[in-house]
Amino acid sequence: MRYLNEREVGFDPEAIGFPSISGCLAIVYATGNGLFGFHNAGGGGEATDTARRAAVFADFVSKHFLGNADGTRLYGVTYATTIQPRYNAPQKDNWIAELTAYATALGYGGPIRGYDLGTSAMNPSAYVELRKSAAKCEIWIKKWSDNDRTRGACTTPLHHKWIKRDGGGNYALLPINTQIATAVTTNGLRRVHSTPLRG
Repeated sequence: MRYLNEREVGFDPEAIGFPSISGCLAIVYATGNGLFGFHNAGGGGEATDTARRAAVFADFVSKHFLGNADGTRLYGVTYATTIQPRYNAPQKDNWIAELTAYATALGYGGPIRGYDLGTSAMNPSAYVELRKSAAKCEIWIKKWSDNDRTRGACTTPLHHKWIKRDGGGNYALLPINTQIATAVTTNGLRRVHSTPLRG
């Protein structure tokens, strides 16, 4: 199990959890080898910035020693259209456009699926977990509390990095230099079902 705080990317063969998804987007790229994830904080409305973030995430995947398997699904979970929407109108179109930018950067032409946390009546922040199930993922959510998170040192630097933005708007992958989330309390998790955003 891998937990990704804001601006962190990571790999896990079975599951990725995202503490505190509010205005953020939880992105998971499912492949034959496992799951690649990005806790994308902010940046939901600007195409140039989205393309840069997508490129650095794709760089993490392509340079990872397990990043050579074909993609099977791309997921994006956020408050897309209701409660505290990440996107300006047209909200669903912009949600799809952001995820399509990631698919393009990854060279992935397959299905894109998502879940709009606003439909869950859960606000203002959620914990999101995606679990690999054959070629797909199950999505599990619960209301987030900072007390649910345990922190510790990053002991798997090949599988876990963070993305830093410089003053010029460019992004770089860097080693983790702070404590990461090492566990999350799972009480109250419930399964929800994704919707197709691209066939």
